[in-house]
Amino acid sequence: MKRVPLILILLLPVGGPRADGVLRLEEAIAVALQRNRHLSAAEAGREAAAAGAQEARAGRLPRFGVAEVASRSTNPVMVFGNLLGQEAFGPANFDPAFLNEPDPLTNFTSRLVVTQPVWAGGRLRAQARAAREGSAAADLLTRRTRQQVRHQVVAAYSDAVLAGARQRVATEALATARAHVALAEDLRAAGLVVASDVLSAQVRASEIEEMLAAAAGEVQVSYAALNAVMGLPQSAPVALPDALPEPEAGQEADLEALLAEAREGRLDGQAGEREVARAAWQARAARAGHRPQVDLVAMYEANHDSYPGADGTNWTVMASVGLTLFDGGATRAQVRRGLAEAKARERMQEQLHEEIALEVRRAWADGATARARLEQARGAAGLARESLRMVEDRYREGLAPLVELLDAETARTRARAREVEALRDLVVASSALELAVGRP
Repeated sequence: MKRVPLILILLLPVGGPRADGVLRLEEAIAVALQRNRHLSAAEAGREAAAAGAQEARAGRLPRFGVAEVASRSTNPVMVFGNLLGQEAFGPANFDPAFLNEPDPLTNFTSRLVVTQPVWAGGRLRAQARAAREGSAAADLLTRRTRQQVRHQVVAAYSDAVLAGARQRVATEALATARAHVALAEDLRAAGLVVASDVLSAQVRASEIEEMLAAAAGEVQVSYAALNAVMGLPQSAPVALPDALPEPEAGQEADLEALLAEAREGRLDGQAGEREVARAAWQARAARAGHRPQVDLVAMYEANHDSYPGADGTNWTVMASVGLTLFDGGATRAQVRRGLAEAKARERMQEQLHEEIALEVRRAWADGATARARLEQARGAAGLARESLRMVEDRYREGLAPLVELLDAETARTRARAREVEALRDLVVASSALELAVGRP
């Protein structure tokens, strides 16, 4: 991942990282990869899954524990046992009066216990494998989130640049409309047109002023949305270029090759496979409840009548075997649940493959459509500019009515808007295709 210098991030709120104050798309992506909140949450989830895998592995390792117990008692059994532990039991302690009603005895016990699971019916191994698969899935999904954040930045950045382009188109259209108002007033003063021409031209200028006000509001919202995706304050000033870089042609040419690439390269598809495996291992772990568990325990103990000290020491080594004979059907229910979850994961994975293929097809079609639209819109914009120039000349000579002039101006404005919108759609569709295929 590209590292962004801290100074770059600090400069962004005051106009951008470059000398010209313009934020480039690559820089916006780099900032988002460090500051985007969704990605930060995914990173935290990955760390949690990795910790869970480490926790599951720890279940197969020995456990060491220490305990300090202080007691003072007249309980005959405890006094008898504590005296033996302190190695202080003598002939006088066989006196029935002492055995039945002993004096209070203080005892401090220091104990070290080591427990080593030997066999748990396969539960520990299955839990460790399930946690490992879950950790791998979380890692893949985090990397997928990084790809999604890149696309979100491209879309938000493109929307913001488009909003600025629409504002400039409206500004240019307003200048043209005002020039038409002045032209109509001059011709009216010369007696060549009627007053209604001036009024119609003024109405058109008013419509474009309304369009310009809406475009200005769109700029503010789209810039705030871009800042939000990058993880910056929504009100942070950001300067953007006038136009988007046009994607290279050819990346959407071979649909079948793209589908094959997506089947192999989609990280969420790989994560789904890991989730299927995790569910299968969880079902295996549940089955272990029907099997015995074997543990090996070693214990060292020191007893004394004051602390610190060790009047008497002893050690114990033992093996334990336990088997649950009846648990109310809980284990059987856990097995059924595990098998059902594994089956559900398999069906979800099959559906995910279908959705991935559909995403690729949609993005491929959107890209091809947007490129064709861009070519048509560019041609139409050129024709509209030439048409407007010719109608303006004819109107000055009194050979064309004002309505034809206004229609030509409207057509030019629409053609320019279509051109910038088609370029934006092509950029977003190209990014969506990269995302759908699973490219980094």
